[in-house]
Amino acid sequence: MPRCAREKIENGIYHICIRGNNKQDIFLDDKDREEYLARLRHYKERYKVKIYAYCLMTNHVHLLIYDNAQDISKFMQGLSLSYVIYFNHRYGRVGHLFQDRFTSVLIKDDKQILCASKYIHCNPIKANMVTKLDKYRWSSYMAYLQGEDQLSIVDIEFLCQLSSQNQEAGRKAYIQYVNQSDENDNNEVASTKDVVGNKSFILKGIKRLAYKEIYNVLYRKWKQGKSKKVASKYYFQRDEANIYLLGLISRLSGVQLAKKLRISVSSIYKNTKLVVDKMVKNNLFCQEIDKIVIDL
Repeated sequence: MPRCAREKIENGIYHICIRGNNKQDIFLDDKDREEYLARLRHYKERYKVKIYAYCLMTNHVHLLIYDNAQDISKFMQGLSLSYVIYFNHRYGRVGHLFQDRFTSVLIKDDKQILCASKYIHCNPIKANMVTKLDKYRWSSYMAYLQGEDQLSIVDIEFLCQLSSQNQEAGRKAYIQYVNQSDENDNNEVASTKDVVGNKSFILKGIKRLAYKEIYNVLYRKWKQGKSKKVASKYYFQRDEANIYLLGLISRLSGVQLAKKLRISVSSIYKNTKLVVDKMVKNNLFCQEIDKIVIDL
């Protein structure tokens, strides 16, 4: 079945969902969630997008984003790959963490954005994780409840102003709306469920770089700002990191990557494990790898 082209306009608001590969858990504890939010803040600032709502579930994430004429695919690429590096580093694992596609719905009017944000904020209750929204730490609901976002991730003004020009009155009206059961929302909420249904779009922003290109990027990045002595310390690691990053970014399987590079499959897996082990033991090396992903 051919893939649907992503519905996009120059400046749009999108309800995005990204899931763990094969629905695996992407957050194993609160530190993982904190690290994801730190990266969300970083990429929000880097790409100048606006986050109107978010919710971190166990095996997926919901985001409500205004793209501000930026490339949402590249935003998701940087955010996702950076978190994968952290996750693989922390747990000494290899392989992909997220599905290779994120799903998205283009928001078309004020009612739909309110319904989408309500759907996102109510996810923990629907999943029976909590009985009250203010008991769940890992969504943007608390920013609206408190009237400010201490993590500097969410822009709460926009949704509040949809209810009232007075910021405080709009905030209270929004909180009341999220917590009330309204059958009139059913059709709009159903449309937001498309984001976790069959509207699936490839991460088009991911660069599929050739081995040589990745090698050159690594060489330039590690060479900049380092003495020859320090640079030489990492010289022997470049080929290993190239293979690791090529597999991570291109999303090739071990078999495909081995065929492309004309080496054995066992060498691919041994190499990847070696790089992850080095990242676990050497924080500086891990930071260098992370910077490469951010700048790709």
